[in-house]
Amino acid sequence: MEAIEKATMVEFSTSNCEKELSSVNQEIEVVIGLMQKSLNKPVLSSSGEGSSDFDSLAERYESLQNRHSELEAEINERKRRQGMLREYFKALSGQPDLITEFDPMMVSVLIDYAMVYPEKRIVFTFRDGREV
Repeated sequence: MEAIEKATMVEFSTSNCEKELSSVNQEIEVVIGLMQKSLNKPVLSSSGEGSSDFDSLAERYESLQNRHSELEAEINERKRRQGMLREYFKALSGQPDLITEFDPMMVSVLIDYAMVYPEKRIVFTFRDGREV
């Protein structure tokens, strides 16, 4: 059971996302600095030739901000799932090796929700995301 718990927690680890988030934050700071420098440059002509640098930096900044938001959402989701799995494993560790009778508490710990479909089909979604 312990090996399964460790493997599952590794799957929902946030370390890679946090490393990428740190890198994105650093790049955002660099882009902001470049945008500020670009604003201090004189515009070369009335056609706005000097503003193309700023525009491309603004696009890069927006792209980085979007990635930043995606990574934060992914980190929060992984942490949420880690918490659910900790509760799941905590409940399972108190159970005997072989469960021989229905336990409503165990069902509530294992199953997140059930969907009933009109074609006489039920899909159970477990707290770890698996469906049956």
